[in-house]
Amino acid sequence: MEPLIIRDQHLDSLGRFSARLAVALSRGEAAPAEELAGALVAECVQCGMQVNGCEILQLSEPVEKEEDTSKAGRLRFAYCARKGCTSYFYKLKFFAHPQFDWTNILLQVDKAPDEQSPEVIANQQLLESMKKARRKQFASRLCTVVALVVLMFVLFQWYNGGTIPFLRVPEKFTVDMVPRVSHLDMEEQ
Repeated sequence: MEPLIIRDQHLDSLGRFSARLAVALSRGEAAPAEELAGALVAECVQCGMQVNGCEILQLSEPVEKEEDTSKAGRLRFAYCARKGCTSYFYKLKFFAHPQFDWTNILLQVDKAPDEQSPEVIANQQLLESMKKARRKQFASRLCTVVALVVLMFVLFQWYNGGTIPFLRVPEKFTVDMVPRVSHLDMEEQ
């Protein structure tokens, strides 16, 4: 039986794909898991190991054990389901099935945002507000330092009698010329 749709998927993003697929499948009419096992197959591009749709959906579920050595456990850690295989890509094969409209389901999967918990969203918002506060604090400190440096320069120039650019017009001094007294004229006196 020929697959309807074939797609390559990197193992790093297979967990996110599985979570989005679970959300997309939950929106429609729920089909039995056994039927998903025959309608979706993932195959390693290097060793040919096959994982059915039920095992792919297990990636979207929370981990029950810390060290899960099943196929889904290895896939969670972005390894091939077969121990010893070094492949990082799987071919997802979607077979025609009356309960699954794969084109619409995959469209929903591709458009779906990553589902995040409220704690993660709150932490991201807190970090963003802290970054904005730091930028404002840095900008105000920088403006204060620049204003102090300019003020110190102006005061220094004013104290030493120098000119203050754009504020004070420099004075033009004139020198009275004194007639030259020669060396001989002084000896005569």
